[in-house]
Amino acid sequence: MPYNISFHPGVKKAVKHLQACVYFSALLTIFLLFAVKPSEGQPLPVRVYVSIPPQAYFVEQIGGDHVMVDVLLIPGKNHDTFSPSPEQIVTLSKADIFFKIGLPFETTLLKKFDTGSYKLNVINTIEGISLRKIEGIYPHDHENNHSHDHESGYDPHTWLNPLLVIKQSEIILNALISRNPANSAFYTANFERFRDELNRLDAKIKTILEPVKGNIVFAFHPAFGYFTDAYGLKQMAVEIEGKAPKAKELSNFIKLARENRVRAIFIQNEFNQSAAKKIASAIDGKIIVLNPLEKNYKANLLSISEKIADALK
Repeated sequence: MPYNISFHPGVKKAVKHLQACVYFSALLTIFLLFAVKPSEGQPLPVRVYVSIPPQAYFVEQIGGDHVMVDVLLIPGKNHDTFSPSPEQIVTLSKADIFFKIGLPFETTLLKKFDTGSYKLNVINTIEGISLRKIEGIYPHDHENNHSHDHESGYDPHTWLNPLLVIKQSEIILNALISRNPANSAFYTANFERFRDELNRLDAKIKTILEPVKGNIVFAFHPAFGYFTDAYGLKQMAVEIEGKAPKAKELSNFIKLARENRVRAIFIQNEFNQSAAKKIASAIDGKIIVLNPLEKNYKANLLSISEKIADALK
Protein backbone atom coordinates (compact mmCIF):
# COMPACT_ATOMS: atom_id res chain seq x y z
CA MET A 1 0.00 0.00 0.00
CA PRO A 2 1.71 3.25 -1.15
CA TYR A 3 2.29 5.99 1.31
CA ASN A 4 1.78 9.63 0.53
CA ILE A 5 4.54 11.54 2.29
CA SER A 6 4.04 15.24 2.58
CA PHE A 7 6.65 17.73 3.73
CA HIS A 8 6.18 20.91 5.58
CA PRO A 9 6.38 23.89 3.16
CA GLY A 10 9.45 25.15 4.99
CA VAL A 11 11.27 21.85 4.41
CA LYS A 12 10.42 21.90 0.69
CA LYS A 13 11.80 25.42 0.45
CA ALA A 14 15.02 24.38 2.18
CA VAL A 15 15.47 21.38 -0.15
CA LYS A 16 15.01 23.56 -3.24
CA HIS A 17 17.51 26.07 -1.84
CA LEU A 18 20.02 23.28 -1.23
CA GLN A 19 19.56 21.94 -4.78
CA ALA A 20 20.12 25.42 -6.18
CA CYS A 21 23.33 25.83 -4.17
CA VAL A 22 24.68 22.47 -5.37
CA TYR A 23 23.82 23.35 -8.98
CA PHE A 24 25.48 26.77 -8.68
CA SER A 25 28.60 25.27 -7.09
CA ALA A 26 28.89 22.75 -9.92
CA LEU A 27 28.60 25.49 -12.53
CA LEU A 28 31.16 27.63 -10.71
CA THR A 29 33.61 24.73 -10.54
CA ILE A 30 33.26 24.07 -14.28
CA PHE A 31 33.70 27.79 -15.03
CA LEU A 32 36.85 28.04 -12.93
CA LEU A 33 38.35 24.94 -14.50
CA PHE A 34 37.95 26.41 -17.95
CA ALA A 35 38.80 29.95 -16.86
CA VAL A 36 42.24 29.07 -15.55
CA LYS A 37 43.07 26.95 -18.57
CA PRO A 38 44.88 29.04 -21.16
CA SER A 39 43.52 29.00 -24.66
CA GLU A 40 45.39 26.79 -27.09
CA GLY A 41 48.49 28.54 -28.37
CA GLN A 42 48.31 31.26 -25.70
CA PRO A 43 51.31 31.02 -23.33
CA LEU A 44 51.01 31.58 -19.62
CA PRO A 45 52.22 34.93 -18.20
CA VAL A 46 55.97 35.09 -17.64
CA ARG A 47 56.74 34.83 -13.92
CA VAL A 48 59.18 37.61 -13.10
CA TYR A 49 61.01 38.58 -9.93
CA VAL A 50 62.68 41.97 -9.46
CA SER A 51 64.62 43.56 -6.63
CA ILE A 52 62.80 46.88 -6.15
CA PRO A 53 59.35 48.40 -6.89
CA PRO A 54 60.46 50.71 -9.75
CA GLN A 55 61.66 47.64 -11.66
CA ALA A 56 58.22 46.09 -11.29
CA TYR A 57 56.80 49.22 -12.91
CA PHE A 58 59.24 48.92 -15.83
CA VAL A 59 58.45 45.24 -16.42
CA GLU A 60 54.70 45.80 -16.20
CA GLN A 61 54.86 48.69 -18.66
CA ILE A 62 56.41 46.35 -21.22
CA GLY A 63 54.84 43.01 -20.31
CA GLY A 64 51.31 44.14 -19.45
CA ASP A 65 48.99 41.22 -18.70
CA HIS A 66 51.57 38.80 -20.04
CA VAL A 67 53.79 39.07 -16.96
CA MET A 68 53.35 38.32 -13.26
CA VAL A 69 55.80 40.38 -11.21
CA ASP A 70 56.95 39.92 -7.61
CA VAL A 71 59.25 42.31 -5.74
CA LEU A 72 61.90 41.29 -3.21
CA LEU A 73 62.33 44.60 -1.39
CA ILE A 74 59.08 45.55 0.31
CA PRO A 75 58.35 49.25 1.05
CA GLY A 76 60.14 50.71 4.06
CA LYS A 77 63.12 48.34 3.92
CA ASN A 78 66.70 49.55 3.45
CA HIS A 79 68.21 47.94 0.35
CA ASP A 80 71.72 48.26 1.83
CA THR A 81 70.87 45.94 4.73
CA PHE A 82 68.00 43.92 3.24
CA SER A 83 68.03 40.13 3.23
CA PRO A 84 65.28 38.09 1.49
CA SER A 85 63.17 35.78 3.61
CA PRO A 86 63.27 31.98 3.13
CA GLU A 87 59.75 32.21 1.68
CA GLN A 88 60.90 34.73 -0.91
CA ILE A 89 63.81 32.52 -1.90
CA VAL A 90 61.47 29.57 -2.44
CA THR A 91 59.14 31.69 -4.58
CA LEU A 92 62.08 33.13 -6.50
CA SER A 93 63.23 29.63 -7.40
CA LYS A 94 59.99 29.21 -9.37
CA ALA A 95 60.43 32.41 -11.39
CA ASP A 96 61.04 32.35 -15.13
CA ILE A 97 63.26 35.45 -14.94
CA PHE A 98 65.00 37.42 -12.21
CA PHE A 99 65.97 40.95 -13.27
CA LYS A 100 68.92 42.16 -11.16
CA ILE A 101 69.89 45.82 -10.93
CA GLY A 102 73.20 45.81 -9.03
CA LEU A 103 72.06 46.07 -5.41
CA PRO A 104 74.26 44.54 -2.66
CA PHE A 105 71.75 41.96 -1.47
CA GLU A 106 71.49 40.46 -4.97
CA THR A 107 75.06 39.14 -4.82
CA THR A 108 74.43 37.35 -1.53
CA LEU A 109 71.08 36.07 -2.75
CA LEU A 110 72.39 34.63 -6.00
CA LYS A 111 75.13 32.72 -4.17
CA LYS A 112 72.35 30.60 -2.65
CA PHE A 113 71.42 29.43 -6.14
CA ASP A 114 75.01 28.75 -7.22
CA THR A 115 75.17 25.74 -4.90
CA GLY A 116 71.62 24.50 -5.52
CA SER A 117 70.20 22.20 -8.17
CA TYR A 118 67.90 24.87 -9.62
CA LYS A 119 69.38 27.19 -12.25
CA LEU A 120 67.86 30.65 -11.89
CA ASN A 121 67.54 32.67 -15.10
CA VAL A 122 69.23 35.93 -14.08
CA ILE A 123 69.18 38.97 -16.38
CA ASN A 124 71.49 41.88 -15.56
CA THR A 125 69.55 45.03 -16.48
CA ILE A 126 72.52 47.38 -15.98
CA GLU A 127 74.72 45.61 -18.49
CA GLY A 128 76.38 48.18 -20.74
CA ILE A 129 75.63 51.09 -18.40
CA SER A 130 78.60 53.17 -17.23
CA LEU A 131 78.39 53.13 -13.43
CA ARG A 132 79.44 56.05 -11.23
CA LYS A 133 81.50 55.82 -8.05
CA ILE A 134 79.79 56.33 -4.70
CA GLU A 135 80.67 59.71 -3.22
CA GLY A 136 81.42 60.57 0.39
CA ILE A 137 81.20 63.87 2.19
CA TYR A 138 82.92 65.80 -0.59
CA PRO A 139 81.61 65.72 -4.18
CA HIS A 140 83.67 63.60 -6.61
CA ASP A 141 86.17 62.80 -3.83
CA HIS A 142 86.83 59.10 -4.39
CA GLU A 143 90.05 58.89 -2.37
CA ASN A 144 88.34 59.78 0.90
CA ASN A 145 85.18 57.72 0.46
CA HIS A 146 83.83 55.60 3.25
CA SER A 147 84.20 51.86 2.88
CA HIS A 148 81.18 50.24 1.31
CA ASP A 149 79.78 46.99 -0.04
CA HIS A 150 78.22 48.01 -3.35
CA GLU A 151 79.68 46.11 -6.27
CA SER A 152 83.24 47.48 -6.68
CA GLY A 153 82.20 50.70 -4.93
CA TYR A 154 79.75 51.73 -7.63
CA ASP A 155 76.44 53.51 -7.14
CA PRO A 156 73.51 51.14 -7.92
CA HIS A 157 70.77 53.82 -8.18
CA THR A 158 70.77 53.84 -11.98
CA TRP A 159 66.97 53.90 -12.19
CA LEU A 160 66.86 57.55 -11.10
CA ASN A 161 67.95 58.63 -14.59
CA PRO A 162 65.07 58.06 -17.08
CA LEU A 163 67.46 57.71 -20.01
CA LEU A 164 69.25 54.86 -18.23
CA VAL A 165 65.85 53.27 -17.60
CA ILE A 166 65.35 53.19 -21.38
CA LYS A 167 68.51 51.07 -21.64
CA GLN A 168 67.30 48.80 -18.83
CA SER A 169 63.87 48.51 -20.45
CA GLU A 170 65.42 47.36 -23.71
CA ILE A 171 67.17 44.56 -21.83
CA ILE A 172 63.85 43.67 -20.18
CA LEU A 173 62.16 43.67 -23.60
CA ASN A 174 64.71 41.27 -25.11
CA ALA A 175 64.46 38.91 -22.13
CA LEU A 176 60.65 38.77 -22.32
CA ILE A 177 60.75 38.15 -26.07
CA SER A 178 63.30 35.38 -25.56
CA ARG A 179 61.06 33.75 -22.97
CA ASN A 180 57.78 34.34 -24.80
CA PRO A 181 58.33 34.93 -28.56
CA ALA A 182 54.61 34.68 -29.31
CA ASN A 183 54.05 38.09 -27.70
CA SER A 184 57.03 39.78 -29.33
CA ALA A 185 54.94 42.40 -31.17
CA PHE A 186 53.00 43.19 -27.99
CA TYR A 187 56.15 43.67 -25.91
CA THR A 188 57.84 45.75 -28.60
CA ALA A 189 54.89 48.11 -29.00
CA ASN A 190 54.72 48.61 -25.24
CA PHE A 191 58.45 49.24 -25.04
CA GLU A 192 58.30 51.89 -27.76
CA ARG A 193 55.43 53.65 -25.98
CA PHE A 194 57.25 53.49 -22.64
CA ARG A 195 60.48 54.75 -24.22
CA ASP A 196 58.64 57.78 -25.60
CA GLU A 197 57.11 58.45 -22.17
CA LEU A 198 60.54 58.32 -20.54
CA ASN A 199 61.97 60.76 -23.09
CA ARG A 200 59.12 63.17 -22.35
CA LEU A 201 59.69 62.70 -18.62
CA ASP A 202 63.37 63.54 -19.05
CA ALA A 203 62.51 66.72 -20.96
CA LYS A 204 59.99 67.78 -18.30
CA ILE A 205 62.47 67.26 -15.46
CA LYS A 206 65.06 69.35 -17.32
CA THR A 207 62.54 72.19 -17.50
CA ILE A 208 61.72 71.92 -13.78
CA LEU A 209 65.37 71.92 -12.68
CA GLU A 210 66.78 74.42 -15.17
CA PRO A 211 66.40 77.40 -12.74
CA VAL A 212 68.55 75.64 -10.09
CA LYS A 213 71.13 74.09 -12.41
CA GLY A 214 74.63 73.99 -10.89
CA ASN A 215 73.42 73.89 -7.28
CA ILE A 216 74.39 71.30 -4.69
CA VAL A 217 71.91 68.68 -3.49
CA PHE A 218 72.80 67.76 0.11
CA ALA A 219 71.55 64.18 0.39
CA PHE A 220 71.97 62.21 3.58
CA HIS A 221 72.27 58.94 1.61
CA PRO A 222 74.07 59.01 -1.77
CA ALA A 223 71.12 57.82 -3.83
CA PHE A 224 70.75 60.68 -6.29
CA GLY A 225 74.06 60.80 -8.17
CA TYR A 226 72.67 59.61 -11.51
CA PHE A 227 69.80 62.05 -11.14
CA THR A 228 72.00 65.03 -10.31
CA ASP A 229 74.48 64.15 -13.07
CA ALA A 230 71.67 64.04 -15.62
CA TYR A 231 70.24 67.44 -14.71
CA GLY A 232 73.26 69.62 -14.03
CA LEU A 233 73.25 69.39 -10.24
CA LYS A 234 75.91 68.21 -7.76
CA GLN A 235 75.23 65.62 -5.09
CA MET A 236 76.97 65.83 -1.73
CA ALA A 237 76.24 62.86 0.54
CA VAL A 238 76.74 62.47 4.28
CA GLU A 239 76.73 58.72 4.79
CA ILE A 240 77.51 55.56 2.88
CA GLU A 241 75.89 52.14 3.24
CA GLY A 242 73.50 53.22 5.97
CA LYS A 243 76.36 54.19 8.31
CA ALA A 244 75.86 57.47 10.16
CA PRO A 245 78.76 59.95 10.01
CA LYS A 246 81.24 60.14 12.87
CA ALA A 247 81.53 63.32 14.95
CA LYS A 248 84.35 64.78 12.83
CA GLU A 249 82.54 63.99 9.59
CA LEU A 250 79.36 65.54 10.94
CA SER A 251 81.26 68.68 11.88
CA ASN A 252 82.81 68.87 8.40
CA PHE A 253 79.45 68.48 6.77
CA ILE A 254 77.89 71.25 8.86
CA LYS A 255 80.79 73.54 7.97
CA LEU A 256 80.45 72.70 4.29
CA ALA A 257 76.70 73.19 4.37
CA ARG A 258 77.10 76.63 5.94
CA GLU A 259 79.71 77.62 3.36
CA ASN A 260 77.30 76.69 0.58
CA ARG A 261 74.31 78.32 2.30
CA VAL A 262 72.40 75.04 2.35
CA ARG A 263 68.88 75.20 3.75
CA ALA A 264 67.64 71.66 3.06
CA ILE A 265 68.85 68.13 3.75
CA PHE A 266 67.28 65.40 1.61
CA ILE A 267 66.66 62.10 3.38
CA GLN A 268 64.93 58.74 2.95
CA ASN A 269 62.59 57.35 5.59
CA GLU A 270 64.29 53.95 5.75
CA PHE A 271 67.51 55.48 7.11
CA ASN A 272 68.22 56.79 10.62
CA GLN A 273 67.37 60.48 10.69
CA SER A 274 69.09 61.59 13.91
CA ALA A 275 72.28 62.87 12.22
CA ALA A 276 70.26 64.61 9.51
CA LYS A 277 68.21 66.38 12.16
CA LYS A 278 71.39 67.55 13.91
CA ILE A 279 72.70 68.98 10.65
CA ALA A 280 69.40 70.66 9.82
CA SER A 281 69.26 72.20 13.28
CA ALA A 282 72.85 73.45 13.07
CA ILE A 283 72.30 75.19 9.72
CA ASP A 284 68.76 76.33 10.52
CA GLY A 285 67.53 74.23 7.62
CA LYS A 286 64.74 71.77 6.93
CA ILE A 287 64.52 68.06 6.22
CA ILE A 288 62.86 66.94 2.99
CA VAL A 289 61.91 63.30 2.45
CA LEU A 290 62.51 61.73 -0.98
CA ASN A 291 61.68 58.14 -1.88
CA PRO A 292 63.72 56.67 -4.75
CA LEU A 293 61.97 53.31 -4.33
CA GLU A 294 58.41 54.41 -5.09
CA LYS A 295 56.76 52.13 -7.66
CA ASN A 296 54.88 54.85 -9.56
CA TYR A 297 58.07 55.85 -11.31
CA LYS A 298 57.06 58.79 -13.48
CA ALA A 299 54.95 60.53 -10.84
CA ASN A 300 57.63 59.95 -8.21
CA LEU A 301 60.48 61.35 -10.32
CA LEU A 302 58.44 64.46 -11.07
CA SER A 303 57.73 64.82 -7.34
CA ILE A 304 61.45 64.47 -6.52
CA SER A 305 62.28 67.08 -9.16
CA GLU A 306 59.75 69.58 -7.84
CA LYS A 307 60.86 69.12 -4.22
CA ILE A 308 64.49 69.66 -5.14
CA ALA A 309 63.70 72.67 -7.32
CA ASP A 310 61.61 74.29 -4.56
CA ALA A 311 64.31 73.67 -1.93
CA LEU A 312 67.14 75.09 -4.04
CA LYS A 313 65.42 78.28 -5.19
